[in-house]
Amino acid sequence: MNKFHSTISRRDFMKALGLAGAGLGAAAATTPVFHDLDEVLSAPESNWERPWWVKERPHGDTTQEMDWSIYQQFDQGAYGVSAAKLDMFGAEHNAAQSQNRKNLEAQHLINKTPGWSFRDRGLYDSVTREGISSGWKGYRSVRNPEAYGNRADPPVNIPRYQGTPEENIKMLRTVAKFRGAAVAGALEIDANVKKTFFKVQGRRKTVWADVDDAEETSTERITPNKARYILTLTVPMSEEMIRRMPTALAEGAVMMGYSYGRILNSGLSNYLWMLGYLGLGAGDNSWKIHPAQAVMSGCGEASRMHQNYLSPELGAAQRAFSIVTDLPLAPTAPIDFGMQAYCKTCKKCAEVCPPDALDKVNDDPSWDSPWFPFNQAGQKAWPFSFARCSDWWSTVSSGCGICMASCPFTNKHRGSIHDLTMATVAKFPLLNGFMKNMDDFFGYGLMPGGYI
Repeated sequence: MNKFHSTISRRDFMKALGLAGAGLGAAAATTPVFHDLDEVLSAPESNWERPWWVKERPHGDTTQEMDWSIYQQFDQGAYGVSAAKLDMFGAEHNAAQSQNRKNLEAQHLINKTPGWSFRDRGLYDSVTREGISSGWKGYRSVRNPEAYGNRADPPVNIPRYQGTPEENIKMLRTVAKFRGAAVAGALEIDANVKKTFFKVQGRRKTVWADVDDAEETSTERITPNKARYILTLTVPMSEEMIRRMPTALAEGAVMMGYSYGRILNSGLSNYLWMLGYLGLGAGDNSWKIHPAQAVMSGCGEASRMHQNYLSPELGAAQRAFSIVTDLPLAPTAPIDFGMQAYCKTCKKCAEVCPPDALDKVNDDPSWDSPWFPFNQAGQKAWPFSFARCSDWWSTVSSGCGICMASCPFTNKHRGSIHDLTMATVAKFPLLNGFMKNMDDFFGYGLMPGGYI
């Protein structure tokens, strides 16, 4: 017998996964047949298969309802966070809060306040300002096919890489995973997807044109119409760190997520350039609404936290990024793992939000919001006050992720029971309230005394 090639029956394999019990017969019936564990490990799609309880939906049909006839591009300059704070609190209050944050930062350092001391804040500052950015057009430090051909004597013509859209997304998913991504998806840019790009970001207007390469001026970002595809990426954050929200120490986990994203995106844009394609928006965490594109491509589902989506793999402990390219990519489908239904009854994130920026009253999402026009019309969502959230940051002198840390779906690595919980939530929504109460009972989420 070859001791390196194990054999296992389908039933035993299901029992090992804990899926052969009563009530999970449907899961057993739909689980692929593997003759042995080696086949499981060598399956081409093994690294990217979602859990059995995650259901794919038709393209464009996310669990968050959208009215694309109403939803339009968001003008970040006119209705972004700064504008929302000015509208709600006024210039005098905002200036006072800005100075208050600076005063608190200094006082915490003098007092060596746990979570805001030199060592703690150093984790936040060092990854916030590490200087890694490939710019809007992406890194282009490697040779592309033309450059490789010109190095030959005499020069030769080297065609750029060619693959089917299905081969291309599989390739980029593999490269993204190799470089540290947790999940990767893809979108084809149509009229609706274009609306997830900011109308104006900073001083630059988003423009699409029949040009060969991207162009950036002081007033415009001009994207080639041929760049019709988006690679979406999820980058993990430390669950244990964000449990200490809101402190500078915990905020270091968020900034580390952005740092990973910049490194990952920069490397992928360089990879695309070497193959002969564009990788736009790689080093710029703006220009487009990353969580929306992540949800549309199946990286996760929209949640009560509004600006944060959740994935089966990481819950809320993640950051979203995306790259625009002309390399054809087969789009990945949006998913349903029970998140929207769970958020209707849980409300934990809203209940622990100190500035009441989240909706803790309504069970169902709504087409209306008290925060229009700073929330986008045309989405059936739970409203969120960017102004209240951002103002709170100045009150604690660091960012805040109390909502993310408190979400029961974030505690993926606190025990294997959470996989069973997520499967139960997906298939038996009547138990959602019980699952939320159990999360409270076991003390997951924020560390005791984790915030002031």
